[in-house]
Amino acid sequence: MQKAFTFFNDPSSQYPLSQILYFVGLDNPHLFYVDFHCCSITEAPLSKTIELTYWYSQDEIAILKAKVDTVLGKMLSHIKGKTEYEKELAIHDMLVRNVTYNFGATEHPYQYAPRASSIMGVLFYKTATCGGISMAAKMLLNLCNIKCIVAYGVAKDGAEAHAWNIVKIEGAAYHLDITWDISTSSPAWISHDYFNLTDSDILLEHNPAVRYPVCSSTKYNFHKRNGLWVSDEQDITKIISSMKMQGKRVLTFRYIGDNQIKFNSLIKIAGQQLAATASPGESVQLSTSINHELFICSMALKGKNG
Repeated sequence: MQKAFTFFNDPSSQYPLSQILYFVGLDNPHLFYVDFHCCSITEAPLSKTIELTYWYSQDEIAILKAKVDTVLGKMLSHIKGKTEYEKELAIHDMLVRNVTYNFGATEHPYQYAPRASSIMGVLFYKTATCGGISMAAKMLLNLCNIKCIVAYGVAKDGAEAHAWNIVKIEGAAYHLDITWDISTSSPAWISHDYFNLTDSDILLEHNPAVRYPVCSSTKYNFHKRNGLWVSDEQDITKIISSMKMQGKRVLTFRYIGDNQIKFNSLIKIAGQQLAATASPGESVQLSTSINHELFICSMALKGKNG
């Protein structure tokens, strides 16, 4: 394995080489065996030399590559759908159902590396950080011939680094944050709060580190695509009537206004209408999740035990 690479200096470069190396790692998840955080950089007057650090030996890398290909093949065999949107949705739901966020790796990043911060965490341990989850998503989407990159920045409070995806669906770019959908899901529902958002949506809670492709389309936003955008009580009633006909007991909707008081009122109305779909004499309870930033509400009606 080649360890050292020498480059001529580029005075026009906007970013330090260490940051460029990090972005190279994000854009090449198949290089899971390289520690892009700990590369040695030696500077000369006209050039820079990078010495890579590898997590594994050459023999171990060959074995792991074969295992990665096997697991990816199994995962891809479960991806159903003909369109780019359908394949993206299948990959999203697969990861949300089967992967958890690795909080231990957030507190002790080097102790859990490389498994949590690379595709290894998702493929073999079913738990990873945002970096590992977004790189696994990129790899799966790319294998389905869907263009995707890993975006990097910080969460809205600026306290911690964060990674998510930007995916190109039918010619338009969208933000996709599977990590945050994992955190907002429950046993009753799979969250799609962060599925195909615009720039204005994502900037409410994310601060990108660099300039990324413009995301302005709402065509393939999950809630819009599935008729779950609401503006008033009539829209809520229509969605719940359709749910009742299909025998469903989980409701999600996105209020497309910006009036928090009206949003709270629609949540109350939705809860009342959903509870009214219970069978006569049935004892039920309502579980609810509210995303106040994006005006999204999810709720599920469950029968009480006993």
